Amino acid sequence: MADDAQKKVDPDPKTTNIKDELTEVVSLKHVNLLIGEYIPFGVNHIVAFNEKLGSYMRVKSALLTQVIDDDPGGSQFAIPSVLTEVQVKNFDRNDFVEFDATIHYPEAPGIVQVENFGVHVNSSGKILYGMQLESVGGRPADHVSIDHLSRVLADVVLDSSQLMDTMLTDYQRRLVDLTFFGKGENRDKYTFILAKGVAPDVPAKEYMDGEDRENELRQVLDTFQGVYDLLDGSKMLVGTHGSILISKDPGKYELVASEYSFLMSLDIFIQNFFSRLFMMNDSVKDIKKLIDTSEEDPNAIEKAQSELSNSTSDAVLLGEILSYLEESASVLSAEWAEFSKALDPAVKQAASVLTIEARVDAVKEQVKDMKHIVDGLLKSLEGLSRMNETINQRQMRRFQSTLEDNARTMEDMVKTSDRTSSGVAIMEMILSGTLVFELISMFSGDQTFPIAKQEGDLLSTMGWALTSVGIWAMGSALLFWVMKWLGDRSEPALVLRLKINQKFNPEALKAYLAKREVTTEDLDLTGGLARKKLMWKYNDNIFWEELPKWGKHKVVINLFYDEKTGYILNALVEVPMPGEMKLPEAKAAFLGELIEENVIAPPRE
Repeated sequence: MADDAQKKVDPDPKTTNIKDELTEVVSLKHVNLLIGEYIPFGVNHIVAFNEKLGSYMRVKSALLTQVIDDDPGGSQFAIPSVLTEVQVKNFDRNDFVEFDATIHYPEAPGIVQVENFGVHVNSSGKILYGMQLESVGGRPADHVSIDHLSRVLADVVLDSSQLMDTMLTDYQRRLVDLTFFGKGENRDKYTFILAKGVAPDVPAKEYMDGEDRENELRQVLDTFQGVYDLLDGSKMLVGTHGSILISKDPGKYELVASEYSFLMSLDIFIQNFFSRLFMMNDSVKDIKKLIDTSEEDPNAIEKAQSELSNSTSDAVLLGEILSYLEESASVLSAEWAEFSKALDPAVKQAASVLTIEARVDAVKEQVKDMKHIVDGLLKSLEGLSRMNETINQRQMRRFQSTLEDNARTMEDMVKTSDRTSSGVAIMEMILSGTLVFELISMFSGDQTFPIAKQEGDLLSTMGWALTSVGIWAMGSALLFWVMKWLGDRSEPALVLRLKINQKFNPEALKAYLAKREVTTEDLDLTGGLARKKLMWKYNDNIFWEELPKWGKHKVVINLFYDEKTGYILNALVEVPMPGEMKLPEAKAAFLGELIEENVIAPPRE
């Protein structure tokens, strides 16, 4: 542009951290900023908001911070300068609150930034931030560069989000994060800039030149939607994310500017909400695909259940957001119908070129349309839930059939084992009798009994036979007792199962396991978790050592924990050899090790 004087601005490194080489084409005079955003609100939320601000107190001021006290029991609470000073100006318990906020967030060394703006919050979700620029980059208020203004706006948008998030409920923060894809702290807002003058002062259409002027203004307006010269000589430049109104009396346009800012911020919220619905639709397709491949992928059903649970929870929250949007659209429509009755011709022209009335009707139609989408999404998830339940039932029937087959097999095995046990018992009796009779024959020197010819010989023969049978019975009983004793020793004498479910210190656990000879390690990565099972032994040698907590007992430890969540789940302690150790002693010994090694925290008294 040959007729524009482009000024090259060299930023002062002592007063700014801007590293770009700036060229100034357009500047504004005496700028007021009006930033609008929409957050789901209701009467109960505005009541809680007033309580958090201390609106009911005689001295209506407070210092707010997002910093969490890590030592609530301590006598000191030291934090960096990230406080916001809030002073309530006006409020209605169930409807709105207006307050001044002074930001004390830290800046880079050498940078001085005083940020004080007024905030209006009402129960329909309308939030407006107002600010007057006194000086930017060392420039006076009658010379505000668009380059500097764009950076101020970016800073104010982020700081206002941080301020508001401090006072919102957890439920509201969850709704905002869901709508803005988990980046609620970086959510967008709509900016309306009111200025008393502009340089160069040319007709509005000349700012859309497709060159330097338009490119510079797009830093604060984004895409141009229109430029207008109003009846009183004012100029209006309208963009998708910001608007500029230049007027000798900008105050009379504040009502229209505030309504339009809120209307456009509501539109930004709806656009993100609509995009979130499409993402949910993609999630539904992914879940359907997982269910369809459940026969091929053994992990598909578990993944589908997890995603279905998360998607259903999100869909319910989206339905709740939609109900807030319906109420806000209704309030906005009634509010604008009331405001539009008392507008002077120039302001009415501004409202007309901004198409506020048409946009209000469009918002109502958008919300109505999205209701069908949300209802369809919920029905789709309900159908997927039934499909998933059907798959689970089919797998349960297969599992039950397998259990029945296994039970029949086990029954046959038990019958076979009973027959084998009976045969083995008979063989043991025969072998024990044979052994006893061989011993009797060896000690008596005769292997046969003489045939009794007289009564005395008969009694002697019968006595000897009864004695042999008695010795055989005692030998068999002794043999059965020895077999039972050996069987009992093969069973674990002590088995302790501990359910811990407690957070562990990863570094301490690593050091603790490094001192153990781990012989078995199993890792289960199902469901996005990382569950580990480790096994090690104490005194697993011939010459036992005296351990501080276990003595000379031979012990087998199985530890189960989840690396991803940081929880020790449970433990299994076995003492294979019988001894004097009891269950309470084994429990105290194992938990005592974990506590002494700082793996887990000691129990609270």
